[in-house]
Amino acid sequence: CSSDLKKKSKRMAQRALRLRQKVARSKNSYDLFALRPGAHCTAQPPVVVRREKLDVPEAAFPTVAELLQRAPASRPHLLHAWATGKHKLLQAFLPNNYPESVTPNFMRYCQWQFLHMASGVATYVLSTQSLLFAIGLGAGALPLAAAINWVLKDGLGQLGGVVWASVFANRFDEDPKRHRFYSVVAMQAATFMEILTPLVPSLFLPLASISNVGKNVSFLTCSATRAQMHQSFVLRGNLGDITAKVTSQSIAASLVGTAAAILLSTITGTEPLHVMMAFLPLSCLSIYTNYVSCVGVWMKSFNPQRAELVLLDILRQSGADLSQDFQCQTPKEVASEERFVGKPDRLFSCDLEVEGSIAKVLSECDGEEEKSAWLEMLAAQKGFTEQEQYYLVMCPKQDRLGLWFSADASSLDKLKGFVHAGLVRYRLGKEMIPPPNPSEVIAECYSVCNQRFADLVDVFVAAGWDVGTVHLSKADAPVYFAADTADGEKKDK
Repeated sequence: CSSDLKKKSKRMAQRALRLRQKVARSKNSYDLFALRPGAHCTAQPPVVVRREKLDVPEAAFPTVAELLQRAPASRPHLLHAWATGKHKLLQAFLPNNYPESVTPNFMRYCQWQFLHMASGVATYVLSTQSLLFAIGLGAGALPLAAAINWVLKDGLGQLGGVVWASVFANRFDEDPKRHRFYSVVAMQAATFMEILTPLVPSLFLPLASISNVGKNVSFLTCSATRAQMHQSFVLRGNLGDITAKVTSQSIAASLVGTAAAILLSTITGTEPLHVMMAFLPLSCLSIYTNYVSCVGVWMKSFNPQRAELVLLDILRQSGADLSQDFQCQTPKEVASEERFVGKPDRLFSCDLEVEGSIAKVLSECDGEEEKSAWLEMLAAQKGFTEQEQYYLVMCPKQDRLGLWFSADASSLDKLKGFVHAGLVRYRLGKEMIPPPNPSEVIAECYSVCNQRFADLVDVFVAAGWDVGTVHLSKADAPVYFAADTADGEKKDK
């Protein structure tokens, strides 16, 4: 490789020398040359393309020595191999056409997730060592009873994961960052419980089973929320490529974490206190890095918290009647304000209950007369929301609004109902004397919502929001309203 470069540089210098001699002979007449394709690798002479009069001194042309000094230095074989290997490595861990094929926050997410995975796997290895020591492997051969206990704790843990999935699976899409964070906390709590098993080996089965339930819940939740988070990085329909490359990064992080844990185990030994001292900083690091990585994810679909943040910002700019110009927050801006640890901030003074139990609402009424009055108020919305797929009404205690969607409601229907509720809550939150009638406010705000909703949708889309997929209702709680048909029969609506 080095000798080829030297030969090419020598040939170029020879051609430059001939060019200088020809220029010197023709004095003020200079030939403009063009190289044939591939001529830099062969000995073919240049081709004269035209002859012009140029006022260029002979000193402007470099000498042979100068050309040799300017010739690129030969790259050592080792450096060339490193550059090639680095390129191959990036191809294995980053999506094709990176960074154009993903959102700008993808790399930051991957960096923090790598640290989270490495530290999490390290804690997992330390806890497994403690489990094996507690069950009796550290004292010698693994007895039959210990093997049975190990199988039982795995079975009970998997059963707990199945029960968890059957109850909470429909909530993962609504708030994936919240569930992802708490799944990591559950994993670290379960791991800590496993590290405590050597202190009470007689309670191995219950402790190990409970910790295994926590681990299975964590694994299932992480897997379920991963799709929504990866979808937020997609720019070119490359969800599969992103998922594959993030999985490759996770495997690499697992190898690093396993190696670190093996090194630590040689230092800590099997003493529970020493293992715990190594576990605690790694556990805190795993939880913190997972939190930071989740903060950097820009979710593009609306859930109740994100929709409230966007809508309240718009109402503060344009007023309750949406008569003034306004701008919409982007998913990136909302991500910095969104809370997924603890209870979300209360943005409106009037609370909203989405698809709550109607039976529970009716139980708040004092007597049958109040129940009938509330149901009549609900039915009275037919006068101005007959074409809509939602019902909005003030609950009997006057402390919150109730919003219900029909089974046929589309994403835009649900978004419109939520915007309508936001307008009402904003109006009711103002200090007004005398206090407004909630039913009248609901009717007035519906008129505003009906007129400006199409403009709002355009603004949402321009800001980067996905209005075709919203998570504003309970998937397992559709509401059916009875309506009279033309022939007098009843049907569900």
